[in-house]
Order: sequence, then C-alpha cells, then structure tokens
Amino acid sequence: MSLVTSNSTEFEHSESSYIPPYGVVGLTPNTYFIKHRDEIPAIIKEIEHLAECALFTCYSRFPTKLMVLTEGCIQGFRDELIDMGPKQYHDDIAIDIDGPEVKAFGELAKKLNVFLAFQARTRIPEFPGQYFNENILVDDEGKVILRHFKNSVLYPVEHSTTPHDVLDKWIELKGDGLDAFFPVAKTKLSNNGFCMAMEGSYPEYVRGVAMNGCEVMIRMCLPAPFNDKFELQNRAHGLNNTMYVVGNQAGQCYAFPEGKPIDMMGGGSHLIDYTGEIIAQKPPTSGMSFFSGEINIDSLREFRIASPVMSWIKDLRPEIIRPIYARPILPANTCLEKTAYNAPQYTQVLNKQVKLMIERGIYTPPLNRNWEKRIVGESQKKEDGPG
Repeated sequence: MSLVTSNSTEFEHSESSYIPPYGVVGLTPNTYFIKHRDEIPAIIKEIEHLAECALFTCYSRFPTKLMVLTEGCIQGFRDELIDMGPKQYHDDIAIDIDGPEVKAFGELAKKLNVFLAFQARTRIPEFPGQYFNENILVDDEGKVILRHFKNSVLYPVEHSTTPHDVLDKWIELKGDGLDAFFPVAKTKLSNNGFCMAMEGSYPEYVRGVAMNGCEVMIRMCLPAPFNDKFELQNRAHGLNNTMYVVGNQAGQCYAFPEGKPIDMMGGGSHLIDYTGEIIAQKPPTSGMSFFSGEINIDSLREFRIASPVMSWIKDLRPEIIRPIYARPILPANTCLEKTAYNAPQYTQVLNKQVKLMIERGIYTPPLNRNWEKRIVGESQKKEDGPG
C-alpha cells in the first residue's frame, strides 16, 4: 500500500453532484494503555459495540456518514507514560497498515456504511526500527483512502518519528509537495484532511491541509491541561480556513493494568463550522460516549465562493509570508540514522531551541536573575542526541 494515500477516491463535481447534509459522530471509547498488540482485537470489538449504539441513536436525527475515533483508541499512550524505548514499542505494540487491525476497522466501516477515521502508531517498511503516529481514513467500502502522518509530536515525551525527522528520505519517497505532508482525500462526502493533537498547535500545519483543498478537518485529542486550548485552537482553525473541524477528545484512560480509569483528557469534543462557531459539543463524561453533529458541504462551498471577506485564504500574499520561514528552526533529519529521542534527550533539544530563539532576537529573556538556569532542560544532565 502507498506510504501516503490521498485523493484516492476522486469525486467529480458537477451540477448534479449535490451532497445532502449528513451526520458526523465522534466516538469516545475507553483508552487502554496496552503492552502488546495482541490486546487490540478485544478493544476493536468494544469500539464496534459503541459505534453500533451511536449509529442507532443518531440515525433518528440524520444519516450518519462519518465516524471519528480518538488518538490512542487502540494502543493508548504507554510509551509516553513510562518513557518506553522506541524499539520495544516498535516490536510489541506498533501495527502495520496491511495488518489485521486496519482490516478490522475496514470491515466495521463497510458493515455500518460509514467513513471511519482512526489513529494508530504504525510501522513502515521503508523505515526499519521506526514507528510513526498515523491518522487513517477508510471509506464505506472498507478501503484505506487517506493516511496522514503526524508532523509534530507531544514534546518531549512522545517517541513517534515524524516525516521531518527523516526528511531527506521522506522527500525521496514522496516528494516535497503538499500531498507528502498534508494529504487530503476528495470523497463523495467532502474533501477530508487530518491534523492530529499537537499538530493543531501550529497553524501552519492546518493551513497546509486547507491549501490542499480540505473542507472537513479531523483533529484528535489534546491532553489536560490543554483541553480548553483544544476548543480555542479548533474554532480559530475553522474560522481562519473556512472549513469544518471535528475535534474529538479521548475518554477515560486505563493507564495501569490493575488501576481505575483516569480522565487524562478533560473532555470537550465538538464540531466547529466554517465560521468558527460550535454547532455540536459533548461535555466531559465518564465511560464510553459519543456526540453527533451535522455537516452541510454545499453550504460551505456556497459560503466560500460568495463571501467577499470570510473566505480568507483567497487573499493570501505568499510573497511577503515566505521570509517568515526562510531560516530553519527545528533541525530536520534527527532520526534519519537512529531511533527517536527519549524524553531526557529531547528535553535537551528543547533547551537548544529556546536558546536559538533568544540568539535570533525572537525571544527576549526575563529580567529576573539567573534566568539562564531556568530554561527548559537546563538543570537536567546533558545527553547526546537520539539513541
């Protein structure tokens, strides 16, 4: 299967291709911090029960065509919690795109006649020993039609490799265009794209999928204490890019095998429309749950072509924006020959990045004494690069 799949379900637009409003459902299953991938089949079965109940309940309102799961839905975040070595995670927990887990989700989408979006940390043959954090969209025939690889992880604790970490080889395989980093699938429902978790804290990544034609962007999860920022960012993304944003938060987390569930995300799932307004949302709840809302793609398309002001991206001036990013900031290719950083190692990268911002005059240090000692990572023992 292609490393990055996009635009794989082409939909010819014409006067006869009206898309009726349809329902989107955000599923919030339990999040289990698994130790091995052989735990996943039981989790998918539990997700199937949740999806069937949600579909039954929401169909009385409008036909559900899109279902969205959460980050960590089948694997949890054990690697981040205990600073697990990348090799152990790769060998024991990461899955393959052509493996039984993705096939099971495809069968579920086909059974329920919905497009299904989910997340998994995956292995890629071209990058032995590495694992990536991937958003996947399967259509109502069970086919994988979109693969999006997380461009920015939760520093310093997440050990997933990003395309930027292996940039030279990534470009060699996929080129350096928008599809290589910000793919969008043009489907019979809409033009769909992803922005996962911390990616949404960088407006440029969202603008990437918007400039590639995205109309419905799916964003999964930000942990507490950032859950209020999750809503704030997503409303801005919807407004600034004139698109829908499905923001789905994870639910209670079973972080320890013998422990009780913990709310690590804080809830707050929502659907944002193309003017930045919340049109559906779900407050924090215990246990498995879901929310639903309505997407009207033809209304969005009409708004984009008719609004003189609020279709913002038509007025961009790339010539004056380009100098903002003329100089590199975070080093590329840091994992080209090695596995990802562990948490202490990446904390030292963050330390260097803060100092770089000060050197360039972007950050102004505080007037308090000994501020140099309070830069992130300054008090930790220095370690050399990824291991």
